[in-house]
Amino acid sequence: MSRSINIPNLKRFTPLSNSLKESIPRASIQLNGVLRPLKLGKTVAVTARYANVKAYPVSSYTQLMPDNPRWPMLEKRWQTRTDPLWWSATSSKDFAMKSTVRSWACRRVRTALVNSLKKKGWDRNGRPIAGSGQDAPLYGTLQLSPAFGSIGIGVKELSKETDMIVSEIVKKQESIPSRDAPARPAAKNQKSSPPLPSNRRSKLPSG
Repeated sequence: MSRSINIPNLKRFTPLSNSLKESIPRASIQLNGVLRPLKLGKTVAVTARYANVKAYPVSSYTQLMPDNPRWPMLEKRWQTRTDPLWWSATSSKDFAMKSTVRSWACRRVRTALVNSLKKKGWDRNGRPIAGSGQDAPLYGTLQLSPAFGSIGIGVKELSKETDMIVSEIVKKQESIPSRDAPARPAAKNQKSSPPLPSNRRSKLPSG
């Protein structure tokens, strides 16, 4: 027996005025399509997509339509976020038809990731924990999804995979820093080279 789904008529929503649109602060937030799969090797419980930029989560697609009456409030909330690492864990009906199973699997992934962040010196939002030895936050957007193997896997094995995810984010952040990411503080024992005199020119070898 088929069941019909009522789709709201978006034309009945009142368009936003220009003054209301201009009142929302703008930040460099990109669409979810910029996220790319992390190369984690052999994993069975979690899949991860990441980019070292701020991006909207895939679950906010319908919320970001300008015809949505809640769009101004939701857009302002995203534009004013200050936490450095944006991450979420979601699943679809391809993973499990029952919503209780999907919620349970996503909750396990979230708990495992938070524990992995804490073990390496960051809080759940990517900020350094005092006394952990970390001097810079983790930055970017991370999208997690539980895989079929997460249903029968233990907490210890699941944590190993989230540990790999955090380590891979650290590698990417160190190799390709984001333009919007806060600069890492210079090492205390690092000595800067003295500036050269302005009238000094380098001598090229004669051919």
